[in-house]
Parts: sequence; structure tokens; C-alpha cells
Amino acid sequence: MNTTAERSFVGIRAALAMEFCNFTGPLKEFKKHVPDNVGLARHETRYYTAAEIRKARQSIGISIPAKQSAKNAPLATAAKRPTLPPVIAVRMSKGGVGKTTIAANIASTLSLMGYKVLMIDGDAQASLTALFGIDWSVTPVTHIGTLMEALVKTKQADLKSVKAAIIPIYKDRMLDLIASDITLAETSSWLHNTAGREGTLLRLFEQYSDFFGQYDCIVIDSAPGTDNMANAIMYASRKVLAPVWLDGQAIAAIEVLNNNISELNNVFSAQNLNIQTHLVANGYHGGYQTCKDSLAKITENFGNLLDDNIIPHAAGFMRQLSLYEPLDSGPILEREPKSVGARAIIDLTKSLIRLYGITLPQNDNKETA
Repeated sequence: MNTTAERSFVGIRAALAMEFCNFTGPLKEFKKHVPDNVGLARHETRYYTAAEIRKARQSIGISIPAKQSAKNAPLATAAKRPTLPPVIAVRMSKGGVGKTTIAANIASTLSLMGYKVLMIDGDAQASLTALFGIDWSVTPVTHIGTLMEALVKTKQADLKSVKAAIIPIYKDRMLDLIASDITLAETSSWLHNTAGREGTLLRLFEQYSDFFGQYDCIVIDSAPGTDNMANAIMYASRKVLAPVWLDGQAIAAIEVLNNNISELNNVFSAQNLNIQTHLVANGYHGGYQTCKDSLAKITENFGNLLDDNIIPHAAGFMRQLSLYEPLDSGPILEREPKSVGARAIIDLTKSLIRLYGITLPQNDNKETA
């Protein structure tokens, strides 16, 4: 397994932890489900890790009625789930729309809500990799294209290689990353001459369903544009989460993406492929008329595909990458949990949990390492 220097992020405070567990009782009662940290001094601030929140939810959430959990914070649990977890492919046909920001933030938030999440950096620019403090020019990485190529050449990628590609981001395997580097750009070229190229990534997931099945969700940050790698990511996800930057090019970008998806669906109509699009308006600023006009136009043309939650143009998103210490970089919920941007991401993540059917197992008795 790849390792990297330990990041400074510890966890979240009690109020947010209780919200993520949908716990409305007193803090004293909540602590019964999450024992105090060993060695924590009396007046030290208590932070709750993603793994602790998971255990608390498994202890608390199972008894919450399903109707109530759907209305409030997500608490759905499942004794038996599909072999492979839901795959959220974050993609748009043009760059600069905040794909990496959305991917990193929903993955981090899902993890801090108690879900085990695997992030995959599917962009050769490696922006998702950098956001979590990993410099691929210093830390050797095994990217998803390498694993896919091994599967194509040998018909069976080496499980040890798959495991070695994982970089742990949060403790206890709550948030993992398959990083990227510039050589991922070569993947689309060799995929071009591969039979069934669109299904290559899905075949990798299926080949090692026990390994990938340890996660509750897979989040993939896809590169802009349309190429073989992008098609393989969409084919594996079946539902594309498309951030739309609120400017004059928003409608055109959505139409290009939808045309790409329609082509894929038509080519694989015999297999009943039905990739869908879910839009997220990003970068809204109430003082900019362009944002208002763009949002109104998107709502008019694609309202049935648009998430109710709108991501604001918040300065906190610009501070996610540290200029001085890469390992201090991280999503907004780590750095500014009380900010407007963090709240928007939390609400969006709750919406996506229901949309993608992401569930929490009732227990973790099964060995997943």
C-alpha cells in the first residue's frame, strides 16, 4: 500500500457529528455511543473521526424509522447490499466548472458521515490528488489506467497491484484514494484499440468486487472533454454528476455532455445502457446578473435534472489548496466546517445519498482489508 506523510486533519466537532448521526438528544447521551478518546484531557477539544461516526451511526441509526431518516440526515442502513457500491462519476464536457472541488468535497463529507469511500482521480492533471496533499512527482502512484491496462493485457489485474494503488487519506480506511499522474493521459490511446473499451473500468470493478465492495461509495473525478477514458468512467457509473458553472457557456456545456451520453446509450441500447445526468449548479453569486440569468436558463431547460442544492461562489473553496504546505490542503469541511460553502456541500451530499442509494451496513463484521 502506498503511504504518504500524515495530514493534520483530525475530525469534526460534536455538533456536526451529532447532525451526521441524526442524533437530537443531549451530548451526554451521544457520547455513550462514542467512547472518549484515550488520553483526552478533560478540557481538550473532542474531535470525532469518520470511523467513530460510522460506529455511532451503526449503534444509533438502525432504530430510526426509514421515513424519518429519509426526511432528515441520511441514516439508511442495509443488512445486505449489492456487491458493488454506487459509483458517482463527476464529469462535465468543459474544464473550470469545479469538478474536482465537488468530487473531493462530497467524498470527504460522505466519509465524515460514516461511509467508507474510495476516490479515484481520473484526470491526468491530478487535481484531486493534489487537493489531498499528494505530489505525484515525489510520491510514486499507480493510477487507475495502469490497473485497467493490466486487466486488458492479462485478463486479470493483480490484486496486490490494486491494493498497492490505494493511498489512505483518513484513518481506518474511511477515505482512500487511487491517485493520478500525467501518464494517465496515455490511457485513452491504448483503450482506442481495445475491444469493449467502454466496459474496461467496470470489468476491473467486477473482477475484484470483494475488494471494491468494502466501500460504500466510489467517487471518480473525471477529466473534461470526451475521450475513451471518460466514456469508460461513465459506463461504470451509469449516473453522471455534472457540475455546471453559472456563466454564459453553461447551456452549451450541458448539451455537449448530454449528446455524449446519448451516443453511448444508443451504441449500447442492446445492453439496456441508460446513463443519466444529474446537474449541480456551481459558483452562484447573488450579486452577479450572469449567475442569475444562467441559473434561470438551466432551470428552464433542465430543471428536472437539477439538484435543489446550489453551491455558492465561496472564498473557502479557493483556500482548499495550501500555498505553503501541501499536506495542509484539503476540502472545505476540513478547513472551514462552519462556512457557507461547507453547509452547501453537506446539503448536496445528503441529497446525493438518497439519489444514488448509498447505504451503511448494519455492522462491519466482515473482513474487508
